[in-house]
Amino acid sequence: DFFFFFIYEGEAVASRATPENPEPSQFLHQAGDYFGELALLRNEPRAASVTSTTDVKLFMMDSATFKRLMGPAEGFLQQQVARYS
Repeated sequence: DFFFFFIYEGEAVASRATPENPEPSQFLHQAGDYFGELALLRNEPRAASVTSTTDVKLFMMDSATFKRLMGPAEGFLQQQVARYS
């Protein structure tokens, strides 16, 4: 099952390597940021690994809850995909 995460407190780094770029690109997530939405929106495995760099507190939603609560925001979330480029 896929999950959506919202960082309530702390920091984490998402790392992603691709065949075209084996050196992982990194994206810092801080309080107020979220991750995991791509796997839920696309119904496919995660594209990145996320590791905490400090103590973190997270809110987590399973896919059914995500679709029920975030469904109206799906268009916005799709537009935000560019932030990972």
